[in-house]
Amino acid sequence: MKKYTLFVLIYLFVLALITSCGGGGGGGGAVSFSHSNQLHNGGDAGGWGNGNQTGGGLGGGSASTISAEAGTFTPCDDIDWTTITLEITVTSDGATTTHTFDSGDKNAIAELLTSLKKGDTVSVSVEIEMEDSSTRTSSAGPITIGVGDNHISIPTPYKFECSTESCVNAYESYGCTDSPSATLISGENSGIYTVNDAASKLPSADDIEAPGYIFDHWETIDGQPYTPGVSRGDVTIVPVMKPDYTCAYGDLVDNIVITNQQEFNDLMSIHADQDFDGKEIKLYCNVSTSTSFSKSTNATDGFKGTFDGQGHTVQLSVGYITSQNINNVNHYYSGLFAINQGTIKSVKVTGTVNGTGGENGYVGGIAAVNKGTIENCANAARTDGTARNNGGIAGTNYSTINQCYNTGEIRSNATFEPEIGGIAGDNISSAVITNCYNKGTLWGVNSNSTRVGGIAGYYGGGSISNCYNTYNGNSYTSWTFGTLCGLAASGMTVTDFYCDTSKNLYGTGSAAVSGTPNPLTSAGNLVTANPSIWQAGSPYPTLVNAPY
Repeated sequence: MKKYTLFVLIYLFVLALITSCGGGGGGGGAVSFSHSNQLHNGGDAGGWGNGNQTGGGLGGGSASTISAEAGTFTPCDDIDWTTITLEITVTSDGATTTHTFDSGDKNAIAELLTSLKKGDTVSVSVEIEMEDSSTRTSSAGPITIGVGDNHISIPTPYKFECSTESCVNAYESYGCTDSPSATLISGENSGIYTVNDAASKLPSADDIEAPGYIFDHWETIDGQPYTPGVSRGDVTIVPVMKPDYTCAYGDLVDNIVITNQQEFNDLMSIHADQDFDGKEIKLYCNVSTSTSFSKSTNATDGFKGTFDGQGHTVQLSVGYITSQNINNVNHYYSGLFAINQGTIKSVKVTGTVNGTGGENGYVGGIAAVNKGTIENCANAARTDGTARNNGGIAGTNYSTINQCYNTGEIRSNATFEPEIGGIAGDNISSAVITNCYNKGTLWGVNSNSTRVGGIAGYYGGGSISNCYNTYNGNSYTSWTFGTLCGLAASGMTVTDFYCDTSKNLYGTGSAAVSGTPNPLTSAGNLVTANPSIWQAGSPYPTLVNAPY
């Protein structure tokens, strides 16, 4: 009875090692001798688990305490169980003999294995036939019985094929919908391998070519991670690609997904000068940069794509950016974006932005010049330098700023009529600022001609509505300070603006101003009138969708 129990354990163990389709498991307990020269199973080496196990199987204990039930497993359904051939080669006392068994030779297998003694050397090979008539082989050994923790362990033979037609975009879950248009794999890409050599047979990442993409990892065809030596059974594997932001701009994907700092570095170091027309950039993490978008050669045209921060923060450490020469004069732009002609939304900027260029300098936390749309954005960065046009969101606004706020310190040392605003240094022509607020400190240091305004330093047209400002000036802000704007150079209508009404609405200017500002204490009316945009705050309202 003891011999039969040993046989059942060993036989089931070998079959489990060869054919297990289950979920991983231990290293495969096998046959060894204890110090007392008694045959027992592989002890704490462990066996392959069945389809519902993560380990276990035949591991642990000794032959006298483990039942055959411990070795149950879910067999692969593509194996012809009647054609398994087991070959055991034994070297004992200097003589080598090879014994061949089929699946019906249970007693003979048990008799051979239980006759082994300490010091014998054993090698095992297995041949199995699949339902499709293909043959798989595997082998182990030689090992010497009773030396250390030696045990027989048969690597599992299986087959993988590389499917390049079904290559996957690793960023699909982030909304990056582009997929590699072509994937080429050179060299051997399929075959039958055992657990211990499958990894060496995988195509190299260097062999995979898909313009605009780089290789990330392998998956099975049903989307499960593939790890050679862990994934078992026949599998079809596919290369999972991710966008390559160091590629040529012509190969750059339209949906650019930033999930870590290195991806942002790659994008900015190679492509920051591009206009990104037709492309969307989405942040899925906070990042930092010392480089601006559209920083030089395309500064005149600017950024034309969509930048969606999704509520994340960009920490800036940005100096001035020189544009191309305009009318024989160099212009200087500083901000996350030099010039925006696209859409920027849902991003918060922190850090510092330093500008220069005097009357030809533009500084903004989000954009130095805005000719597109900036919405649901925030600036907490300190902007400084000698640039004339300096704003928390934009140095100069020609278009639309909506649902944005500034808490950063906005400062200029310019000596020629600096225009400093919590939201925009200048608001020009038909530009619109709506649903915005400023809580930042505004500094005009060197000139009595400084135009400092809670929302805009200079108002040259357009509209400002549904806004409030809490900053009320200090000794550095000259007589040109106004709670709304520093200089009103064009007719202005005040609509739902909240501020300290004991202060001047605008600093200077002869343009007609209609409408009456509301006390700051009643700014909660913004929430009542526009609850989808504004929410109650302490003590003043905040924006529902802007990042905090």
